[in-house]
Amino acid sequence: MVSDKFIELVLELGISEKDGFDYKIKSNMVEIALPSCTAILRLDAKNINALYKGASIIKVNNFKHHPHSGFSFNNYAEFLVKFHYSDYSAFGWDDLWLEDEKFIFLIDKCEIEISKVSPYFILFLGNYYFDLDDNYEHLTNSATIKLKNLNSVDPEDIINQALYYLNSSIFEKLNLSASIRHIFPYDDFNDFFKLNRKLAKTLKHKTKKKLINENKEPLVLFNYASTISGENQFLGFYRVLEYYFDRYKLNKIKNYRFNKTISDEELIKFAATKGELDHLKGLLKDITNDKTQKFICNLAVSNRLIKENNFDVFIKETYNFRNSIVHSKESQIEFTEIPDQFNIDRIELLKKWSKVIKVLANMAINKFNEI
Repeated sequence: MVSDKFIELVLELGISEKDGFDYKIKSNMVEIALPSCTAILRLDAKNINALYKGASIIKVNNFKHHPHSGFSFNNYAEFLVKFHYSDYSAFGWDDLWLEDEKFIFLIDKCEIEISKVSPYFILFLGNYYFDLDDNYEHLTNSATIKLKNLNSVDPEDIINQALYYLNSSIFEKLNLSASIRHIFPYDDFNDFFKLNRKLAKTLKHKTKKKLINENKEPLVLFNYASTISGENQFLGFYRVLEYYFDRYKLNKIKNYRFNKTISDEELIKFAATKGELDHLKGLLKDITNDKTQKFICNLAVSNRLIKENNFDVFIKETYNFRNSIVHSKESQIEFTEIPDQFNIDRIELLKKWSKVIKVLANMAINKFNEI
């Protein structure tokens, strides 16, 4: 029965009416009254079963599941919020918010509230974490940013404006900032245990490496890039390549100087080479051969970064992607990668680009440091 399944779900998630959870159980559905909503959210047996299994509500008018970050319905929306405290960057501050405190302000007629996660959020998204005791407790103690009286305004637009107001004004003096936080399904936790097993196996191997006595800067850049994420990671590994632009050019000039088939005009022309793309193209072709170029292209194609298995195409797309996250001129905004914290696909795209550029950064270090 709908009532039995729903009550069981509510009890397992630890939701109680004292948290302000407003619902009615009918013979064939459950009616839920969300804050500021004129409409009632009605869940049938199919949707109750979906929630019980950790899936999203389906085919309910005006209900939207914002992947791994929140939900919206009618005039109400709620998203997990994550805090970053720059003075203590080594610590995680996901649950920094004081449990009983509420911060409320208005953007036009929309009310913004930051407070402890609501029972509605736990109901709609809690089963992602339910089987993971530590993570589930972390979720129930987390803070969310709640939007009330949306009146047909896109909640993601309001969230971006609210975060701007918080980051540029309210939190600025505390060196504190906020962003949307994402939660991920149970499969990610399985991947963690798989990684543990792989790590245990890897640690049994003993290796010996050569001591590097010069050009330690690119190693520092590589190590730093390995610890960050998103577009910063891509740019971090790209900086390793940039480090070697001059080295590549000087080595090439030395080779040309002793090559009698190269005319003075050609040598002068190459020495005068300028521009990011020309340097990138020259460096990448210098640190790769036919075999490694094929490997890089296959990696890029399999990750859908390029459509054509061609190294020149890959270089041009790498250059374009780099420009899209470095530049943001209004006149060329259509070529700019605007960070979108609601777009999981973009987050995955950045991971894929970072994966490929990391391989190239390592190739550059291995060639020029003679590892």
